Amino acid sequence: MKTLYLMRHAKSDWSEPNKTDFERGLNTRGTKDALKMCSVIQHFKEKPSHFFCSTAKRARMTIEPFQTHLTFKLSYTDKLYSFTGSDYIQFIKEIPHNYESVLILGHNPSVEYVVTYLLNAKGGSIRIPTSSLLKIVIETESWKEIEAGRGVLHYFLYPKIVGQIV
Repeated sequence: MKTLYLMRHAKSDWSEPNKTDFERGLNTRGTKDALKMCSVIQHFKEKPSHFFCSTAKRARMTIEPFQTHLTFKLSYTDKLYSFTGSDYIQFIKEIPHNYESVLILGHNPSVEYVVTYLLNAKGGSIRIPTSSLLKIVIETESWKEIEAGRGVLHYFLYPKIVGQIV
């Protein structure tokens, strides 16, 4: 069994139109939401041992609170600054075999594509709001062998619902 945590970056800042997509940071709500989601994962018994994060500024800013409050290995990769779901599936298939539990922090529509693919949600996609955190357990011994429909959703959290229960 492999465990995949997927997280979409927090709400980005569009107030500076001269910045490129890659350079956009977080707005005030995004900063608060990233911290809120970090505080939630701190209380979980099981946590990912390795985090993979897009190199885009908004993704790096989303991961910052996690670096302050949790212990994990972190790899930044340009491969996650992609908006093609098949690129994310390929990235997941290349995760080293010895990594049992990982978190991928990236972008839509790729995050939505991976969730839809792993949960085999035929007939549409699953909407993933900013700062969402999902835990999917995949019935496989190797990341190379992931296939559509092999994932089991354990939870799907996002800031609005967390705010109602915490």
